[in-house]
Amino acid sequence: PGWIPVGDAPNLLSYFAYQFSSFIRGEYPLWNPTSMAGEPIYLFQALFVGNPIVNLVIIISILLGVKNIVLCHAIYIFILILLYVIGVYLLVISWTNHPESACFGALLALFSSTVFFNTYQSAFLVLLHAIPWILYSLTLYFKKGDFKYLLLLGLAVCDALYSYEFVMAFPYLFFLILMAIVFYKNSI
Repeated sequence: PGWIPVGDAPNLLSYFAYQFSSFIRGEYPLWNPTSMAGEPIYLFQALFVGNPIVNLVIIISILLGVKNIVLCHAIYIFILILLYVIGVYLLVISWTNHPESACFGALLALFSSTVFFNTYQSAFLVLLHAIPWILYSLTLYFKKGDFKYLLLLGLAVCDALYSYEFVMAFPYLFFLILMAIVFYKNSI
């Protein structure tokens, strides 16, 4: 569909293709011998195949009879874009309480380089789609104190950890904790 993957995007596509073909064969892939010359990157391989969004998209596609790997990957990318834009909308509306500014934020997210360049480099979208949900759940948990926002935070953090390399999410969480310590040191 006019994609020219660069950077990590061809690796992500090959992981996705191998996982899709393994699911069709009735296997759960714990190692991908076709990517990076079969180099065993155990942590990365295990985390990518553990991604709940990827697994749900592949399983539902297979159950619906979709055999086209590119179509299934396009559905996965579309779901990530949808999650990113809805997450930005909810985050902005939780901060401002103005639907107009939330719509503007969602439009900015929709036309941002993260979404616009996904045909070249989808890794940015894979990395960033859960961040608005993490911030949204933290914001509403501290505003309202409901347990459901902690559950949402857990789901968003798990999705962020399983989306790409495990190491990529740790600096973000470290700076989030550091920010909380700096700004809320008097109430801790």
